[in-house]
Amino acid sequence: MTPLTERRRKEIATLSRRKGRDLLGQFLIEGLRSVSSAVQARAPLVDVVVSESVKDDPQVGGLLARLQCPAFRAPDRTVERLGDVQASQGILAVASLPGSADIDPGAVRRLLLLDGVQDPGNVGTLLRSAAWFGVEHVVAGPGTADFHGTKVVRASMGAIWDLTLSESEDLAALAVRLRGAGFEVRAADMRGVPLAEWTPADRVALVLGAEAAGLSPAVRAACSGFVTIPASGSLAATESLNVAAAAAVLLARMAAS
Repeated sequence: MTPLTERRRKEIATLSRRKGRDLLGQFLIEGLRSVSSAVQARAPLVDVVVSESVKDDPQVGGLLARLQCPAFRAPDRTVERLGDVQASQGILAVASLPGSADIDPGAVRRLLLLDGVQDPGNVGTLLRSAAWFGVEHVVAGPGTADFHGTKVVRASMGAIWDLTLSESEDLAALAVRLRGAGFEVRAADMRGVPLAEWTPADRVALVLGAEAAGLSPAVRAACSGFVTIPASGSLAATESLNVAAAAAVLLARMAAS
């Protein structure tokens, strides 16, 4: 491994912001497990940076032996500052951003549409559940956390490599187009039909809104129906399920249909 150059360090430092990611066409992956998942998936890695204190670790060495991109070493403090976590594992990778992905309604059966889900941890967990339950394509509407932000990538636990991801400036128009192509566009909503009464169609797009604001009016109007997960028993203080927890329940229902 060669030392990380100052020029490359400065470039990687910009990847913590959306502007930097878009400018370079790259994004950051942190931690041994996340980098291992990327290598396993043969992701388009640009380079890998390893701290001095872990470069001789057997696990790291085994990972480096499988790389098909350059690897650099850097002082521990440099790697910590480039990353986003408080306790750095001493390894990070940079990958190329994927190109824009259009939806081919005839080639997919399960989609997830995110309407302004802002929390990166929730979005990453949603991607993880989507991949696990067989969703093929996830779309971020306006206001949704960037799929390639560091926190989202970390929380997805490798799911970004098992999904097609895209963005839409007009999620309502997309929902209408999917309905026209024969999809059931079903949104999670407290006023929907109970989960036990919902039998998902053969092709479904599940829509999830932000926890605080819910669905935007235009997206709500574009949906073909709504579904809710009723609480068991009487609750005095618990308002609702976390959006990522609710999604796992709904996606499991879709996968079983």
